[in-house]
Amino acid sequence: MGMPPRPRPGDLIEIFRIGYEHWAIYVEDDCVVHLAPPSEEFKAGSIMSVFSSRALVKYSRLEDVLHGCSWKVNNKLDGTYLPLPVDKIIQRTKKMINKIVQYSLIDGNCEHFVNDLRYGVSRSQQVGHLGSAMASGSALLGSFASKRCTRGRP
Repeated sequence: MGMPPRPRPGDLIEIFRIGYEHWAIYVEDDCVVHLAPPSEEFKAGSIMSVFSSRALVKYSRLEDVLHGCSWKVNNKLDGTYLPLPVDKIIQRTKKMINKIVQYSLIDGNCEHFVNDLRYGVSRSQQVGHLGSAMASGSALLGSFASKRCTRGRP
């Protein structure tokens, strides 16, 4: 499998984890902005991290966010919404770095966050796919980045 094309500033990065996708927005120099657990008490990928109502906006190297998982550029809503101008996307994104934001698996997850920065529309298609799995809680396991990933996916 070849390497995905190099992202451009403002591109959305979909990272394939087990049972869910983590999302980030590409900024510059192989760095992205994404949501992470707010403190050490909620370790990334721990079951407790999904119960946090807050997240930290982090600026990280893409490689550090991937944890070896596969990824792709996925600006899938470009056909539905007009992306904001790239300079505005980057400006809005950089303003968020190191802020604590409200987090909710249903209406404020990492996919909502990056879509809001790129399009000005807070949207998550992932939430619709959770469906009845939410009742069992099994889909909650991966709302924040973990070291587990789906191997061999695009």
